[in-house]
Amino acid sequence: MKLSIRCIVAAGVIAVLPRITVAQDSDPVGKWFSDRKIAVRKTFEGGKDEQNPASLFLVRDPGGQDKEFASIDIALKTTEKEWKPSSGSLLFYPVFDYHRSTNSAQLLHKMGAAGRFEYQLNGASVAPVVLFDAKASHDWAIYRNEARVGLQFFLKSKRPGFPGSDNAKGWGFYRYYAYLGGERDWFEAAGDDTTMKVGFARAWVEVWPSFAGTEFLQFTVDATSRYRIGEQEGIPKNLSDATLGATVYLDGHGHSSHVGIGVDYANGRDATVRFARRERVMLSLKVKF
Repeated sequence: MKLSIRCIVAAGVIAVLPRITVAQDSDPVGKWFSDRKIAVRKTFEGGKDEQNPASLFLVRDPGGQDKEFASIDIALKTTEKEWKPSSGSLLFYPVFDYHRSTNSAQLLHKMGAAGRFEYQLNGASVAPVVLFDAKASHDWAIYRNEARVGLQFFLKSKRPGFPGSDNAKGWGFYRYYAYLGGERDWFEAAGDDTTMKVGFARAWVEVWPSFAGTEFLQFTVDATSRYRIGEQEGIPKNLSDATLGATVYLDGHGHSSHVGIGVDYANGRDATVRFARRERVMLSLKVKF
């Protein structure tokens, strides 16, 4: 497994390395995804426009039972359906996600599906957006089902400096989103099933510095302050989590690039693994469309 992961990362570098020095004006693969409103990401926790790349990790966890193990996080948003009532727009899209970890201390083999609705008010330069999602998943590693229903609020704008806007500067490019919301999680267990309510505030930021007019390095911050509401035996109150990432993209399309190699540092409670505690440094092959 270790050898195969290294081979995949090496193959990705070799396949696209020649493109890092010469930007490509055409992007037929990216255009195919864009025309069909299909997106590939690590997860879809917030709005659909977050550029959070899917990852194939070789994880180094020196303090863990396994010094190295493989980890996969990928989510697919399929085509969208939009309705436009007079006051705004209502967007629906399904999401399918897959998470895999060979860490013997925390095995994971989970697949899920979600339906997501984004309602955005029209007529304002800074538009409020309400996001509702309902998700069901199954973890084959422990043969358990899970479900989640969530509601969150965020702002979206095209005005420079505001959430969701594309901010091009002389030094590069940046974009950010901020969310407030709550969710209800249900986990199937061998004994009593677990149901809990959670409130959260979340921020997602991406920064692309420019080097001689070329943008190929993406920095990301994904931070969630999450607290359980009410009493729940065996589950801590604080379920916060943060991930810092740096990715070098190799296909020469600036902040619309698709393939890269990245390093991430994650610390906190992992929402994809029933809020298990983790602290890891990850080397990954990354893909986003």
